[in-house]
Amino acid sequence: MVPAVLDSALRASLTPGVDKENDLSDLAKKLIAANLSFMMGQMVFLRELSDAAQITVGVSMYQMDYKGPTGVRLLSDATSLAKQVNQGEFDDAFRKAMINTAGSLFGLPSAQINRTITGTQALVEEKTANPLSIGFGFDARR
Repeated sequence: MVPAVLDSALRASLTPGVDKENDLSDLAKKLIAANLSFMMGQMVFLRELSDAAQITVGVSMYQMDYKGPTGVRLLSDATSLAKQVNQGEFDDAFRKAMINTAGSLFGLPSAQINRTITGTQALVEEKTANPLSIGFGFDARR
């Protein structure tokens, strides 16, 4: 339990975000989700089911679709990009889908690129004054 709790605490302390009052139920959900992910991540087949387990138990903080192993991530990224192109609006979701698809195609660090852009936008729009947001991103959901 200690590695998962420390990882959650470190991420929460380093990632700037909107300050909301965290109650004990949110904290408990985050820690249970982190422990489920950590324990299931140790086994080959179970790690693919950790998101489903978190949703089933009701502790998933972010509802995301399973994107498959890294080797086939291009397919889900291209599907997300196609949905955004069909939407016809250049918003944050379109930018993220475009960068993720390029990252899958060319081996770029798309997650870090998206975090840097999101964190820089938060600094420019004065949603945060924390310079760590450039490296760690900005979490508006917190």
